Amino acid sequence: GRFDESMTILQNALDARKRLYGAKHPTVAVSLNNIAMPEFSHGNFDDAERHLREAVEVWTASKGVDNPDTVRGLRNLAAVLRAQDKFAEAETIAKLALDGARKHSPEASEEVATSLNALGRTQKLEGKYDEAIGNFHAALADLRAAKIETTSSESVLSLQSIGETELLRNRPEAARQVL
Repeated sequence: GRFDESMTILQNALDARKRLYGAKHPTVAVSLNNIAMPEFSHGNFDDAERHLREAVEVWTASKGVDNPDTVRGLRNLAAVLRAQDKFAEAETIAKLALDGARKHSPEASEEVATSLNALGRTQKLEGKYDEAIGNFHAALADLRAAKIETTSSESVLSLQSIGETELLRNRPEAARQVL
């Protein structure tokens, strides 16, 4: 159906970019990421992981680890790894994304908050609830410092994640305070 048709179009775009620019060009990494995300959404985790690893490798080599594209690719890779229950590696990758985001945006920013939330989600799945809650709160603090609306999707995600994690810690009162 539509998925297969879309994937063919995305693969053709990737092939064309490789011919035009070479396999290690940042534009090729964009196509690799664009292929990986629908693969991820459709449960094709191995293919998504392979494409994201290649994209991150290209972005890191061409733009550096602190480039927003690289950081976004790392976060996407961490999400794919989480979906495959590869939590230790997902946490390592999420920490790389956070480090890159902080280097790019040393001040509070949505990019750093997004990376903090990604790391916290991984830690929550690992049962590292205290660390996860700390990262969710740090994400909220960054969003406030960056003067980002408390109704932004990243703020809502932080609050929801805090509430869910408090429930996992069997602390319903703490969860109610944020939910």
